[in-house]
Amino acid sequence: MKFKLTILILTGLLLSNPVLAYDDQTTHPALTDEIVDFYNLSFEDKLTSEEKEWLIQGTMDEDTPPRWINHFYDPIYKTGWSGENTGIWPTLVIQYFSDKVLSSAEPVSSLNWLRNQQLQSEYGEFKGNRTWQRAIYEYANGNEQEAYYTLGFILHLIEDATVPDHTRNDTHAHELRFATGDYGSPYEEFNKQFTRITLNKAEELKQDGYAPIIFNSIDQYLVSLAEYSNKYFFSKDTINDSKYIDPKIIKEENGYGYGKDKNGEEFEVVNLEIKIDSINRIITQKYYLIYDDKNILVLNNYFTRLSREAVINGAGIID
Repeated sequence: MKFKLTILILTGLLLSNPVLAYDDQTTHPALTDEIVDFYNLSFEDKLTSEEKEWLIQGTMDEDTPPRWINHFYDPIYKTGWSGENTGIWPTLVIQYFSDKVLSSAEPVSSLNWLRNQQLQSEYGEFKGNRTWQRAIYEYANGNEQEAYYTLGFILHLIEDATVPDHTRNDTHAHELRFATGDYGSPYEEFNKQFTRITLNKAEELKQDGYAPIIFNSIDQYLVSLAEYSNKYFFSKDTINDSKYIDPKIIKEENGYGYGKDKNGEEFEVVNLEIKIDSINRIITQKYYLIYDDKNILVLNNYFTRLSREAVINGAGIID
């Protein structure tokens, strides 16, 4: 009876509250807004305000339940969401729940999802086929609204590839913490403060000399971003996880563990707590990520770098 009740609670919450992603009402629209602004600052052919709104709406709608079960890509193991790191619930239980309640189709990686027209068509009641091919087809046939709207769905996946939880298979269902015993993602909770009004990165990036990233395929964008967020950043439940070689903590100082970014710059990558048991002469240390008023430095380090990559890559995708 307890198991059935929990399944009902999880079902109600998951179908009414998109989880497992940047917030679809704040962070995703904000990032897409900045992507368009950076694109307009970088190229002669500008997007109109109407085209921007089409993109942003698509970015938001990609979180239509249960599409988000396909928003994970682990570049080390080439896998999508498996239900790991869901608090007190075993992975098999979460997989059972996903299969019986969320979708009869097994979750695929976001790298697969962004091109899988057959699978996305099975989500007909949940926005249907919004693949990269669909966006190109609509644009080639002069259906600009559908093209830009569908491209917004793709940008959502690109933005999620800059979230360590999404590239290190960390479920992070914050809205279900009372049922799972797991807080979720401190990083994503921190990022909810950024909206289309409060986030202003495009001008700053342009002034700092950044340019849109240009790759030959949409797959290269997603894989490159997933490799970056996986290698240089932790998620809450994968700190020094033996599954991943990186990131490496290179030093400890003033309550932080330090790592190196891809450019060799050192930064605070994790919080550090040291406890000294003077009686038993034991020193223990704990690495952790947390979001509260006193602990924002690490998460701000994350967002500064990861949002930058989302914006400069997103602008290249639009081009």
